[in-house]
Amino acid sequence: MLEFANSLTTSPWNAPSKAAGCSIADVVGHLGSTAHDMCVPAGLQATRQPSLEVGT
Repeated sequence: MLEFANSLTTSPWNAPSKAAGCSIADVVGHLGSTAHDMCVPAGLQATRQPSLEVGT
């Protein structure tokens, strides 16, 4: 992921992704944030729950 992100220039970062309304930068930021969240105590606890859906 880091190699991919470091290889991008301004134009590809701002290019639209296949996710409606999101640029490549938006998607990479979302993936990075999610990966980080899964490495902190609260995120690790969430992975052990029977459901990740709120209220179920």
